[in-house]
Amino acid sequence: MEEDGAVGGISQEAFQRRSLRRANNRSLSELERACIQMLWRRSPSEPIEITLKKAQFPLTATNLSLVLAHLRSAKDALRIFLRFMRENPSFVPEKVLVDALSRFWKHERERFPVFMSILSELRSSSFQMTPRKLTTLLRGFGWGGLVDEVLQLLSNCEASYGFKPDFVHYSCALHTCVSEKRLDIAMQIFDQMKEHGCPPTLDTFQSLISGLLNDKQGATAAAFFEQMHVNKLVSPSELPSRTVSYINIVRELLRSEDLKDVRSFIFKMNDAGFTFDYFTCANVLNVYSVRGLLKEQRELYLELKKKQMIPDADGLHRFMNKHARQCLSQDAQTLLHSLLNTIRMASKKPPDNADIFEEAAMVAGEDGVSPNDIAQAVVEAETAPEEVPSEPVLQSLPSSSNVQLEKEDILILDRIIYGLSVQEKSKDAFALMLHLVEYEGGTVIPGRSTSAIVFDALCWASSWEEGQKCLRMMLGWGYMPDNKIYNLWVQGSAKAGLLNNICDFMNEFCNEDLTLTLTSFNMLVEKLCMDGRLDEAKKLTKDMKKNESEAMDVVSYSKMIQSFAKAGDFDVPRKLLDEMVQLGITPFALPFTPLIQRLCLSGKVDEAIKLIEEIECKGCKPLPSLYTHVVRAYCQANRLQDAFNIMDIMKSKNITPEPQTHKDLFGSCMGTRVLKPAVQAAN
Repeated sequence: MEEDGAVGGISQEAFQRRSLRRANNRSLSELERACIQMLWRRSPSEPIEITLKKAQFPLTATNLSLVLAHLRSAKDALRIFLRFMRENPSFVPEKVLVDALSRFWKHERERFPVFMSILSELRSSSFQMTPRKLTTLLRGFGWGGLVDEVLQLLSNCEASYGFKPDFVHYSCALHTCVSEKRLDIAMQIFDQMKEHGCPPTLDTFQSLISGLLNDKQGATAAAFFEQMHVNKLVSPSELPSRTVSYINIVRELLRSEDLKDVRSFIFKMNDAGFTFDYFTCANVLNVYSVRGLLKEQRELYLELKKKQMIPDADGLHRFMNKHARQCLSQDAQTLLHSLLNTIRMASKKPPDNADIFEEAAMVAGEDGVSPNDIAQAVVEAETAPEEVPSEPVLQSLPSSSNVQLEKEDILILDRIIYGLSVQEKSKDAFALMLHLVEYEGGTVIPGRSTSAIVFDALCWASSWEEGQKCLRMMLGWGYMPDNKIYNLWVQGSAKAGLLNNICDFMNEFCNEDLTLTLTSFNMLVEKLCMDGRLDEAKKLTKDMKKNESEAMDVVSYSKMIQSFAKAGDFDVPRKLLDEMVQLGITPFALPFTPLIQRLCLSGKVDEAIKLIEEIECKGCKPLPSLYTHVVRAYCQANRLQDAFNIMDIMKSKNITPEPQTHKDLFGSCMGTRVLKPAVQAAN
């Protein structure tokens, strides 16, 4: 989703300035001018309802259109529309108004129309709520940030609709509360999930912990992270991207006045098997130094070194001299240089007057500089780039006389690669791994876990081409990648248009035990069809049907039908429809829309009618929008009688025509001055 307030690549403030300039250059009604000025004066953090109330701007149907025309926030647009719908139960929005709202939600082009359709059905006395419709409503109200409406739907579910909320419903509500910073309510929903037999999943924990970290509740986030481990939702063997980043938890704990929490968290998780990278441990040591706790810093350093959570200064020095300058970027070298300085400082025995530094830090707190301010300065200092001379400092380090890598050097190399990966320097980690493989002093093949971490980091950094190289190296070493990360690479490469890379890789390693998920498969078929590579899309479809691990469902079939239909292929959609009927899967008519449109635009309206009848005979529920295209095509061809025959067919099938269908008929009748049918069309 695009950032709120910057839809379409234009900031809200810039858009309002442009609106004011237009207002001065063209004649506007007083109402529209007042609307523009109201939105111009509005604070970005102020809810749109408060803005309207302060300006005493009455929200009528006409005014709603004006507000939607000049708003640039997708969230605000949906929020004000839903509020108006709730306050005016009899209001039926016109297509123009719905289109004005839909322009904000192009990124949800599939879900948003369904949400709007259910909103309209909700007003009908014959409306029947289902768990799936409730999920759509909860998600839609969540898009608008309407927490109260979400909670009301959730609490009244069993009494009003006759079924209990399930895990998906609770998850939608929890994510909405987290995004709206209502963490107290989010944690209540979290407890309700467990009480009602809906145990939270990894995604639930991740969402809640991320919200707690954004709210600067590090201790609570750490407690939830430990709870994840207790519930076996995360294990030490998991890749860093699979869990909430412990780096963020540690960084937030460092802001607290008492450093016992961060120390306890690090060692407790290390004892549980989680690997903390060198750079995070060095940041903790730095905070002790800044606060003047030199004795405590040395004690912590000795304990970290004992548990091999921090490297030996000589070993790190040797590594930097041998490898870092040859393959790492300047930023990565700076990070390593800072790590070496921290270790050297922490390894020194503190002077006897170390308590003076601690006392000075306490005095600083009494003078108005709180320990939190000190911690904030530390974090900022850690993230700020250090000045590195144009001639790298590492060049002056003495060269090691050892040619073969020692065991401790291999451990440091492995941990440095891991640390660079979790510190979001994936390209440096990959460059270092390549350097080790091609090292003159002896080839070193990274371990399975190290290779997996680098591949994982490259994918999450959207470095798809480097990810492909890493993936090929892993398979060459006999390492099988994690299937979830492999599919992430496939999906990311497809979105980036690297279809040749994917197809070449899949053809080369077709015998490997690599499986595509349905999501990856649907995306690949769609991209191949869009690129005109129908033969490859058909071959992929056949291969996917042989996959026994994941059975094709109605969504996958619908996606395939729609992809081939958009490409103008009539045969494959018909075959897929027959397969769905044979498998007992109820098909949908919507994916056939591109075929109906193509037939109507090419003047083959009669064939379009036959296709609609064919798919309806095979179990598709009649869809009014398909008939709308047919009626419009007949009207444009001046075949009004045929158009009215279609209306009669729709009536016999109890299909309610769309408003656009009546408009097309009425306009065509008036244009040809056929008054009697025009009256019929208006009715």
